Amino acid sequence: MPDAEDIAREAIAQLYDPKYKKWDPAERDLLLDLGSRVNGIIQNRRRKKVEVLGDEVDEVRALDAERRDSADPVRGIEARQTLDRLLARVSKDELVEQILLLMTDGVFKAAEQAEALKRPIKDIYNARRRLVDHVESIRREEREEHAKDE
Repeated sequence: MPDAEDIAREAIAQLYDPKYKKWDPAERDLLLDLGSRVNGIIQNRRRKKVEVLGDEVDEVRALDAERRDSADPVRGIEARQTLDRLLARVSKDELVEQILLLMTDGVFKAAEQAEALKRPIKDIYNARRRLVDHVESIRREEREEHAKDE
């Protein structure tokens, strides 16, 4: 994730960008406006990560299916190991684990997950953010492991 300076620069750039609502000093304090823009940028970036997560889990499922059906067992084994690693990592967070299992069954929409788990949508979004953090962490670890092997 970009650092705070990048997010602050983006928020300041939005003050002058005609695509965004112009800051009006008569309506709102500059710091409140910038704070609101920073929050919006962070939320949009998190939302994009959550949207991408569905594709990532689907990719792991596809690789797992390929492991069973493919002549290249190494690729499938790596996918299965990634999924197993992710399941082990989230096992202490019951809601995240349940959401991941729903995703592996093809249930990607937050509203459908909330309904299936009988939980408020807010809880689902928070858990999905934690899941994204776990996926990113595992990917970093795997990149480091592959770098050591080379």
